[in-house]
Amino acid sequence: PLVNFDTELKGEIGKIYSCTEDHVLYILRKNNIKRRTNADYRLYPINNIFEPMTKEGSYILGLSMADACIDKNKAVRYNFSSKDIELLYIVQINLCPTQPIKHRIYQHKNGIAYHSDLLIVNSTELVYLYKKYDIINRKSGFEKIPNVDNQFIYHTIRGLLDGDGCWSLYKVKNKLQPHLSLTCQSLNIMKQFQDLFGAGRITKASSTCYRWVVNMQLDIITIGNLVYQDSE
Repeated sequence: PLVNFDTELKGEIGKIYSCTEDHVLYILRKNNIKRRTNADYRLYPINNIFEPMTKEGSYILGLSMADACIDKNKAVRYNFSSKDIELLYIVQINLCPTQPIKHRIYQHKNGIAYHSDLLIVNSTELVYLYKKYDIINRKSGFEKIPNVDNQFIYHTIRGLLDGDGCWSLYKVKNKLQPHLSLTCQSLNIMKQFQDLFGAGRITKASSTCYRWVVNMQLDIITIGNLVYQDSE
């Protein structure tokens, strides 16, 4: 992935040429080499994969519904655990291939260091597109599955499941029991999944979240075939 020039490369360039970071920035300005600034929202253009809709666009809509948020109506932030970096690469490659990914390490109060990766897409155009599909600043609990054509709906579902879902196997009486679940704040999405697949039950995961759960092996196989039949 690309890196953020301002926080990483200017120091490395300074070491190579035995000069300070300020001198590196002076040379760049002198030669009119444009750098990204926090106020520059046009330097990294996006690929509009939503108009007309594509399977990549519908997948990223579902993933964004699960794991993205709109920042001050100017940018879309994707923040993933480092173990899910492949999902962030999919967003970067298809949506904004020149936008850098930032790696972050933060210390939890329990003393454990957590690694995460952040992609900030500075684009009011993308914010506008997302709002058309009801992806808003803060999750309200009333969200619905983005309204896309039927030919793309399972790509959107796959994005939601990759973001907030869980496919697993449990050992019960020496036998492996399949398990599929989706957890989010929106009861509407839970009911839509239940209606779409005609399977699963809805439970309360916490005071603010619901969980759609499927345990029947035949139902899980059917759902998996539908969702991943045209994925790459």
